[in-house]
Amino acid sequence: MLNLYRKVIPKISHDVVRFLRSREYAEIEDTQVIEAELDLSTVMVDYMNKEDRINQEAKAGLARRHLSPDRYIMVKRSIAEVREFPLATDGITFVTDQVLEALFDSGNVEEIYGSDDELKEVVAEVLTKHLDLDEEIDRNVRAALRNVPEGSSAFEAEYQRRARDLKRRAERAKHDS
Repeated sequence: MLNLYRKVIPKISHDVVRFLRSREYAEIEDTQVIEAELDLSTVMVDYMNKEDRINQEAKAGLARRHLSPDRYIMVKRSIAEVREFPLATDGITFVTDQVLEALFDSGNVEEIYGSDDELKEVVAEVLTKHLDLDEEIDRNVRAALRNVPEGSSAFEAEYQRRARDLKRRAERAKHDS
């Protein structure tokens, strides 16, 4: 599952650019680093905006058809399939490919020396690092909310609150060590 959060997008972009530069896979001038990071962030934000629209359509579909909230995932997958929008592992591959495309299209990247495979490895490594923590948080929050119907407004609100709290704790623990 691709649990990409807007708050971590700048960190992901920063790490991708940093790793590409440190491994000498890409030449990005110091004065262009922030702009290159923004180019990569734009791709991930666009993915999230599209996913948000699908989430809203799924919620509206549930209400329109008078379906129970536990059918949310099924409705969301159906809408994503119709829109040819990749979710879960396909989403990770899609975002990785989009980030690479943004690198090649960016006017802020002087030169790319790494092969496609090397570049994909860096992007996937950074995404995995950030998403692994999110997956663990997601599992913990879902376990705590197992008695609340998924897709309901109560689930969504409580999920967001608990996930935010766990992320804050993880960030504090990371900085304290």
